[in-house]
Amino acid sequence: MTARDCRAVNPNLIHVHIKGYTHGPQADDLMTNPIAEAATGAMDDHRIDGRPTRFGPSYHDQFAGTYAVIRVLAAMLDPNGEREIEIGLYETGLHLAARDLAGMQLKTQLLGRLEKEGGGEFSMPGYGSYLTSDGRWIYLLILTDAHWAKLTKALAMAEDGDQDLAKLRDRKKARDRVEAAVSAAIGALTFDEAESKLRAAGLGFNEVMPLERVLEKPQARQPGKLRDVDFRGLHFEVPEFPGAREVAENLPPPELGEHTASLLAELGYGAQEAAALIASGAARTAQQGDFAWAPVREKAP
Repeated sequence: MTARDCRAVNPNLIHVHIKGYTHGPQADDLMTNPIAEAATGAMDDHRIDGRPTRFGPSYHDQFAGTYAVIRVLAAMLDPNGEREIEIGLYETGLHLAARDLAGMQLKTQLLGRLEKEGGGEFSMPGYGSYLTSDGRWIYLLILTDAHWAKLTKALAMAEDGDQDLAKLRDRKKARDRVEAAVSAAIGALTFDEAESKLRAAGLGFNEVMPLERVLEKPQARQPGKLRDVDFRGLHFEVPEFPGAREVAENLPPPELGEHTASLLAELGYGAQEAAALIASGAARTAQQGDFAWAPVREKAP
């Protein structure tokens, strides 16, 4: 149903439409999460072997939903507020990129030439991922001159105390030298050795975790952070909503339309009225076989 159809039934209804693009020459173009990344500058700085590549999680999809909820809540607080809300993945991506877009414009105007941040690591040498001797990646948070001093001392680097590199502006000028030094220092240590030294120095860091190991970390396994869910005969550990105080035990997501009948009853529809809505297709109940999946089996050699 369109927003106009809904408002004809009840002017107080809030209609939300999440689409690819809102008003403009591309309003009817097809859009997906990675297309939003490509269109708003995010993908240009995320490359694998030089090729622009989508991120892992579908951030634009998720943020579009989050922005929609915020807009709905704001509308509910204002009796005269908007009742037709439209959110675009493209416009969501623009908003997420606002800081980087403004920063690029600022530098271009101050320097008189295009100047973009390098490598996604804010052009800060020593800030980024480095490979340990046992093949594990560690991401270092080296933001300040104090961080740099702690790092060089903790790893017994030759650059410890080198005044030519004490200031960030000087390390930027010697980026290649700094990157090579940090790579060599981390590369000479196993992950456990590097972790011990960095933690003792009070530095920020974390292993670049492969997805299959993320939920192994003790931090993730603290009470209230994961929920056990059984769904269609399969078992899942699902992260809880951040800040949740109560965790309902083992409540799987509902099938699409599973609660249609009960919700219509709560809204005051009688049994015949609800049946008529379902029969007309205006509402839908869960049907056996909807969104079924089949197990993936290895092909015979």
